[in-house]
Parts: sequence; structure tokens; C-alpha cells
Amino acid sequence: MNQGTQFRNRLVIWALFGSLTAYCVYGAVVGDLYIPNRRSEGGMHLSGLPAWVFSVCPFSMLFSLLVREGMFDSLKPRMRTTLEFALLFIGIGSLYWASTAGSECNKRSVASKQISQVAVTQPIRN
Repeated sequence: MNQGTQFRNRLVIWALFGSLTAYCVYGAVVGDLYIPNRRSEGGMHLSGLPAWVFSVCPFSMLFSLLVREGMFDSLKPRMRTTLEFALLFIGIGSLYWASTAGSECNKRSVASKQISQVAVTQPIRN
């Protein structure tokens, strides 16, 4: 690969995963990280710790791709491969944990909203 192609690849990787990381961190700071769903209406709203853990995923994937792209040429090949797989494992693990913890939080928040709506709409009778 020549120098121009390698620079362009790194620039695309930084732009893609950098914007995704920025979106995730912004959602975590605001307190509502929205992950859209293609197959049905709505999506998943993450807040608190699941949103911050979800923000780790694109960051670790970015550095995993940069390791593969050759950013750390000074490392031995075996160490580079180990680092790449460790970063991938961290990214996928954080994605899985955040999605399962976030879906549990969503179920609880939807249930509490339904309970509060029932309490508001139905008058208390003595």
C-alpha cells in the first residue's frame, strides 16, 4: 500500500469511528443515548452506566482497526495480534453488556411509566 492510500484509510477510519464515538459520548453526557432499530418502531434508550459502557465500544473498535492498519509497527506481530483481539473483545463485550443492561433498564422504565399512567387515569375509590 502506498502512503496516500494508507493515509486515506486512516482518515476514513478516524472520521467514521470518531463521529460514532462522539455521538455515543454526547448521548451518555446528556443522559439519553438513542440507538435506532431498523426492524420495528422505536429503538433503545440508554442512560447512566449502560450508555457510558456502550461508548467504549466504538472507541475500542477504532483502536483495534488502527492496530490492524499498522499504527503500532514497533510492536512484534504476535503482540500486535494479541492487542487487536483484546480490543475487539473489549468492544464486543461492552456492546453486549450495555445492550442487555439497557434493555433491562428500558423494561423497568416502561413498566414504571405504565404503572404511573394507570395510577393517574384511575381515581381512588373509598
